[in-house]
Amino acid sequence: MRPRELFVYGTLIHGALDPTVQNALSQHARPGPIARVRGELLDLGDFPGAIPATRGQSRIHGQLLTLLRPAPLLPVLDAYEGVDPSHPGRGLYRREIVRAHPRDGPPRPAWIYWLNRVPPGAVRLPDGRWAP
Repeated sequence: MRPRELFVYGTLIHGALDPTVQNALSQHARPGPIARVRGELLDLGDFPGAIPATRGQSRIHGQLLTLLRPAPLLPVLDAYEGVDPSHPGRGLYRREIVRAHPRDGPPRPAWIYWLNRVPPGAVRLPDGRWAP
């Protein structure tokens, strides 16, 4: 079964830079609970990137979005995030399923966008939070 939620930690929380993405989110998703996932958050300048945890208990803090209609929304988000659906390892990010831990409620599966490669100049955010 595919997740009906997406864990977001950057511009998708704070307002996507692209009006097409903002429109798709407003039509096909709703804000959900504050949550965290195991991983490391990196500041890439104008936006963050996440990688699976390589150290102990690193956490990324963000929010779950409830996907009302994933079929029209996910391709728009994949394009925004630089995902190559035919070759997931080639794009800037890849979309995978992760275990999200909402503040109030049991852990559950959600989509997340992981960086495929850490770009030069990326700065680790030890508290797992990003702000524009």
